[in-house]
Amino acid sequence: MNKVLKIGTRGSHLALQQTREVVELLRSVDSDIDYEVIVIQSSGDCGIRQKRGAFTSELEMALVKGQVHAAVHSQKDLPICNHPHTVTAAVLPRAITNDVLISRCDKASQKETLRVGTSSARRKAFLSKLHPKWIFLEIQGNIDSRIKRLKEDESLDAIVIAYAALQRGGFFLQDLHSELIPLESLLPAPGQAAIAVQCLAEDTFTRNLCQKINHPSTALCVMLEREFLRLLGGGCNEPFGCLATIQQGKIHIQVQWLTQSNTFLKGSWCFADEAQALASIAEIASRWRNS
Repeated sequence: MNKVLKIGTRGSHLALQQTREVVELLRSVDSDIDYEVIVIQSSGDCGIRQKRGAFTSELEMALVKGQVHAAVHSQKDLPICNHPHTVTAAVLPRAITNDVLISRCDKASQKETLRVGTSSARRKAFLSKLHPKWIFLEIQGNIDSRIKRLKEDESLDAIVIAYAALQRGGFFLQDLHSELIPLESLLPAPGQAAIAVQCLAEDTFTRNLCQKINHPSTALCVMLEREFLRLLGGGCNEPFGCLATIQQGKIHIQVQWLTQSNTFLKGSWCFADEAQALASIAEIASRWRNS
């Protein structure tokens, strides 16, 4: 009898698509295992966003309780600090990192006034800087429910989501329009567009298996983005955008941050290697915290 590996996921369309991608990759490295997908409802999918880890905590608890062996997450949804008994064993290659504006009308980004649905402090902070007359309305839930609300709620003109979610999910926009938001205008959240696979730290079998599908350069970039935010003392919904990339063997990091004193800080740096990047972002974060 083959070993069964239970993989936990949220039940949204996007989450299931991402989990299928993970299962296909795992099957390609070990086809003798039976992979069973276990759907676990998260509070975030129910529209509850008040608590930390709204899209991830139920999956983490399923891991800790032994209900699943691995859990698939959108990396940007994971709290900056892992649950003490879990590790991120794999990060998959990243998709396009930009956000996208989905709207009822063509060229909505050029409109002086617009009613935009988002619960992201990052999106509100930096889009309002570019578009001071835009009105931002709270909208919660998964991608499916947000697109559905835009189609049905005439009080909304547009919503903002990660382009990777739109791309991976293959959502049917019908009569809606989409516009990619340039990175110069809005940097992504740390880890945006990456898929993470989490397991128990002590589960060496699952951990070793998942590491076979890990994409090292993406994992490094995501780690640096999350570390920058951690050093600033922020959480998942901080008005903070960060993108790390590797180009010609060097690490490039772009950051924009709106501090609690409403000061807008931004920067772009190039580092020779991981050690230099970690040392430098620690120094920059310390200086920014005290600015």
